[in-house]
Amino acid sequence: MKIIKLSLKQFESGILSIVIAIIALLFTSQTSAVVGTSSVGTIITVNINAMIAITSSSTVTLNLTPFGSGSQSWASDTVNIVTNDVTGYSATISMNSSNSLSNGNAYPIVATSGVAPTGASLTVSSSNPFSTWGFCVQTATNTNSTCPNVGAGATNQALSSTFKFSAVPTATPYVFASLGTNSTGANITDTIFYSVASSTSQPSGNGTSGTSYTGTVIYTGVAL
Repeated sequence: MKIIKLSLKQFESGILSIVIAIIALLFTSQTSAVVGTSSVGTIITVNINAMIAITSSSTVTLNLTPFGSGSQSWASDTVNIVTNDVTGYSATISMNSSNSLSNGNAYPIVATSGVAPTGASLTVSSSNPFSTWGFCVQTATNTNSTCPNVGAGATNQALSSTFKFSAVPTATPYVFASLGTNSTGANITDTIFYSVASSTSQPSGNGTSGTSYTGTVIYTGVAL
């Protein structure tokens, strides 16, 4: 057996090397714990709900002085529809329980027999009911030839066989504007004309000589 003899200096050098190696190992372990990283992601979700807003002129006034075998006036209402719904919208017109214009007397102005979208010419009579009224929808480019042009209200005209008006429905609202699936929603303006035709037998009612004849039309916008 070979005996290895180490000097004190060599022994001390060896012990020092071992100590240095242990310290280095500990330092490396501690450093790894300090510089280690961890990550986690969070998903941000935004839900934009569909909206629709519909506005109108609020009041449409028709002035009419009957003459001869009957006369007719018409005026328009501007209806604006704004929606962000990319699946589209529909807009309807209706009235509640009655579509006659009344001032409380026994001689209301009744709805025309015309049905949207074709309508019919307004008629008058010498017997009750003496007068009729109705509506039609005109496009921004005036492509509906059976409805007055946008901006072209008229008062005390002879009965028109050209323009066709429809009764405002009470049971099932009439869809006068709609849009299907799209990318941006819509901002649409439609013009709805109202017209009344009367014979000279219709009792006066203008707020001064009798109470005005009135009725409320309802526009409803629905985001699909």
